[in-house]
Amino acid sequence: MKTKRREWVKWALALLVMLALTLNIVHANWNKPFLGYDDADHLKLGTDGTIESFVRTTDYYTYLPISSLSLRLDRALFGPPFSEKQFYGEGINGVGRAIDPKKFSEPSAWATGTRAMNAFYHLLAGVILGLTLLRLGASRGVAFVAAAAWTGHPMACESVCWISERKNVLAALFGFAAMYFTLSGAQRGNWQRFVFAPLLYLLALFSKPTAVGVLPILGALEIFELLKAGRDIRKVKSWLELAAFLALPIIMTGWIIKVNMQIHDVYFVEHPGGTLWTALLTDTEIFFRYVTNIFLPIGLSFFYGINPIVSLLDFRAWMYGLALLIFFVAMIWITRGESRARVAIGILWFFAALGPTANIAPIPFWMQDRYAYISAAGLLLAAIECAACLAKRFNRPRLAIVAGTVFLVLTGIFAFNRSACYIDIESLILDAATREPLSGMAQSSAWKMYLQKEGSFTNAKDSLENAGRIYYYYSRTIQAPDRTNFVEETDVRVKTATVLLQHGEIALARKCLEGWLPPPHLRMHDISTIYAAGYLKKFYDPLTLALGYSIMSQIMLAEAKIDSPAPTESALIAQKKACDDALADVEKAIAIANAQAGKYPGMAPGQMPDWKVLLTNLKAKILIDKATITAHLHDDGGAKKLRDEARGLLTQVPTGSLYYKQAEGLLTELNQAK
Repeated sequence: MKTKRREWVKWALALLVMLALTLNIVHANWNKPFLGYDDADHLKLGTDGTIESFVRTTDYYTYLPISSLSLRLDRALFGPPFSEKQFYGEGINGVGRAIDPKKFSEPSAWATGTRAMNAFYHLLAGVILGLTLLRLGASRGVAFVAAAAWTGHPMACESVCWISERKNVLAALFGFAAMYFTLSGAQRGNWQRFVFAPLLYLLALFSKPTAVGVLPILGALEIFELLKAGRDIRKVKSWLELAAFLALPIIMTGWIIKVNMQIHDVYFVEHPGGTLWTALLTDTEIFFRYVTNIFLPIGLSFFYGINPIVSLLDFRAWMYGLALLIFFVAMIWITRGESRARVAIGILWFFAALGPTANIAPIPFWMQDRYAYISAAGLLLAAIECAACLAKRFNRPRLAIVAGTVFLVLTGIFAFNRSACYIDIESLILDAATREPLSGMAQSSAWKMYLQKEGSFTNAKDSLENAGRIYYYYSRTIQAPDRTNFVEETDVRVKTATVLLQHGEIALARKCLEGWLPPPHLRMHDISTIYAAGYLKKFYDPLTLALGYSIMSQIMLAEAKIDSPAPTESALIAQKKACDDALADVEKAIAIANAQAGKYPGMAPGQMPDWKVLLTNLKAKILIDKATITAHLHDDGGAKKLRDEARGLLTQVPTGSLYYKQAEGLLTELNQAK
């Protein structure tokens, strides 16, 4: 009786430690609002999520019906009634992005409850991981330390604290459960592994498609079970049993890859460095950084910047590659027997789970903490098993206990600090922009954040400081190796130049547009803007192009005024010439846009599309400027003719256009002109 009681006490203490580590991860943000990143998209999918979502895929968002249904359950438990509208406006293909800011920028039971469920699923995944490691033959100490370290690791903050990553947490939960049932006992011919393992693996795939990385782990565990049962793996019968176990998971994997590759085709970018070979070379640094982040998590970031390795002549490929090889070979060499097998499985686990996000498929984000969420469990198993073997070999069992305790305490301290970054999206972005100067996403996100604040300041000093930050992050954005994965460089240049011009920083504004070229067709660039506008990707190009021409013309005008502040005749003639050059540029933009007009959807015959309204407004603005200059040159007839032309353009703008108010303002300016 006492023995059983002690056992229950040990299990209870282990569970309490893991619970404390989980609470530590969310301690700073459990009652904070939703993150203003892409939580809205996932909450919308959850609101719409029904049983029908299992058989209905979309052409715009990842297929993850289990995650969507879990978020629907959260709204039913913690959120407003489904009859109460929360999402306003529809983007392309019905994706809702516009949300009432009053409801989503303040703490709420919905946000708190949803984040609490993330933490609960994460804790449950940690418990199942520990049980899986025990079934794999790990000692209680190894299983506990590995599972607890995974549960409380600061890298898990991204998956647990960020509600959008519910999909990651559920993929781990079901993936670990599939591994658990795979180890249910081949020596007994246990039917559970043929039923529950594939079913749970399917649920993992339906939670997040990158769970396909679990498949090789299931295969390795099945081979481990067959060997443990005394089967001769060289015989055909053993291979047939392995094939029978893996047949259904392989079919499911093929289907989920096919579906999501079609969906994500629009998101794919170039491989790091331009080719699959350079992506694999770059992965040496990425995998090395994952390893160091798992064991020394002091440089974690919401975004990461990597300078691609494009040649074997780059010493980094050899440095990182050899470091990884030595590290993993040493772990296998140190261990013996079943411990060596577990270490090998842990290493395979690490690489296999990272495989779907290892840039073989050219995804925009080259490295993220969430990518290592499932894989970290395998590496922790391998390292802690290796440490236990060393302690046993040197007969220092207490040293193993002390080392495990210290590692868990340090992990908790790092996670405690990391949790504070997930209070709001601004904290995450600024932290990432500081830590990762090579990350195009970090720098462009900071740039966008300050750009959105433009015009909200009441005093000139604060406004000028904000413009300085915009230019600072613009400069870092256009230097980032992965910038084209996330933003259209021309868009960044034009918008920055616009702000600088408004603040009188004319030289800097021109510098932003030096070497400026019309953009290539948009891929992943500023996808939120595309969804919000409700147009296809190619819509944004002529708008950016036209804006660039317009801003350059305004820069030319400003420079002409600086050259001669007094309205002398020579200065006025120079300004008029600048207007003529600007008009010629805008005409080029109009010609480009007209040539591509048939490619844009949703345009009724005879309707003036928004892109044409914007171009029309730009041309009218330049005509008004030219009319003012012409009047100063005492050519009233010419000025009247230019104003009439501008008025004719502006009166054509339909009242329903996005840019109607802009046209209305220009008409007011025109009517007030003398």
